[in-house]
Amino acid sequence: MTLALVITTILVLILLAPFFLGSGGLLQEANSINSIERLEALRQALLLRYLQDERSFKEGNLSERAWNKRREYLTNRYIDVTRRSDYLARMKQEG
Repeated sequence: MTLALVITTILVLILLAPFFLGSGGLLQEANSINSIERLEALRQALLLRYLQDERSFKEGNLSERAWNKRREYLTNRYIDVTRRSDYLARMKQEG
């Protein structure tokens, strides 16, 4: 019983580690980026990815379901990045 508890605790810590350790990983949200230049680069990358996925869908290389999920994800990320960029630009003007 004790061994199972130890193993479970270790597994939970390993699974949660990316949320607490390091920065700049795949789990990094736009809200944690404080550089307008990095946000602009991310915004351009999201836009490019959207256009590539849209082209793949039109060419028949991507199913409609997959396209809808990707479109929704990329659109929401684009909005998040744009909002953060606007917020930082406003803070820079005020401060």
